[in-house]
Amino acid sequence: MNLTKLTALIILLLFICVWCFETHSMSGGALEVTGSTPGENCTACHQGVANNDSKGAIAIAIAGNPTHYESGKTYDVSVTINYPSRTRFGFGLNIRKKGNLSEPIGSLTSESNSGVSARGTFVTHELKSIDATNSKTWLFKWTAPEKLDTLTFYTAGIAANNDKDATGDITYTTSKTLFPLISTSVKNTEFILCKSIYPNPTQNEIELQFEAMSINDFEIALLDINGKTQETLLEKTKLIGYQKMQFKFKNEYPKGIYFVRIQSNNCNSYQKIIIL
Repeated sequence: MNLTKLTALIILLLFICVWCFETHSMSGGALEVTGSTPGENCTACHQGVANNDSKGAIAIAIAGNPTHYESGKTYDVSVTINYPSRTRFGFGLNIRKKGNLSEPIGSLTSESNSGVSARGTFVTHELKSIDATNSKTWLFKWTAPEKLDTLTFYTAGIAANNDKDATGDITYTTSKTLFPLISTSVKNTEFILCKSIYPNPTQNEIELQFEAMSINDFEIALLDINGKTQETLLEKTKLIGYQKMQFKFKNEYPKGIYFVRIQSNNCNSYQKIIIL
C-alpha cells in the first residue's frame, strides 16, 4: 500500500470514529442500537464489552409493573441507567414481537422538552438530557398495538466517563417481556374464561379451573418469564364447558415467576404463578 492510500485510510478511520462519537453518542444515540440482536449495543462506538461491569445497571420500568398489556392502551415507560460517579448517560429502546426482531410493535412517543427523541418505533436520548450525576432516567409513552402478541422491550445504555474519547465508557443491555391480555370484548366463541389456579405459589403442581366457551382444541403450557415454553401440560384436546385439571410438573424449575398459558385457536389466556 503506497503512502497516499495509507494516509487516506487513516483519515477515513479517524472520521468514522469521530462520527460515531459525535453524531451518535453526543447528539442523540445510534438508531436501533438496543441489544435486540447479539452484538447490537453501544460497544459499536464505545469500546468494551456490554454488561461486563457490575457497578452499574440499566432497567426498564412500566407504570403499574404489568405482566400483560391491553390492546390500544397507552403506557408510561421509563429507562434508568446508573453508575457511581459517572456524569453522562445515554440509551436507546425499541419493541419487537417475540421471535420476530424485524417486526415493530406499537408506537413510541415522547413529550416536548422530555429529553427523549421518538423516531417511529425507536426512542433515544437527546443531547440536552445526557448530563446527570450517578444516574439518569428518561420518560416516554408506548401505545400497545391492536393485534395481540407476546412482545419484548429491548434497551441498551451507556455510562460515559465524559473524556471526549470512546474508551472507558460502560455499556449495558436489558429486556422486558409483556404478554397480551385477552379482553372480555372477544367473542364468546373464542373466549377462555379462567376461574382459578391453585396453589399459588406452588412447588411442582397446580390445579387449574377454567371454562371453554365453545368446543375447540385446547393446549396448556408452562412458560418462563421470557415467554419460552418450559413444558406442555396438555396436548391439543377438544374441550367445552367447565374444566378442572391437575398438573404435576415433569421437571424441577428455578424459583421465580412463570405463566400458565391456555391456548385455543387464536385465543390465549395467561395466568401468573410463582414457583418456590
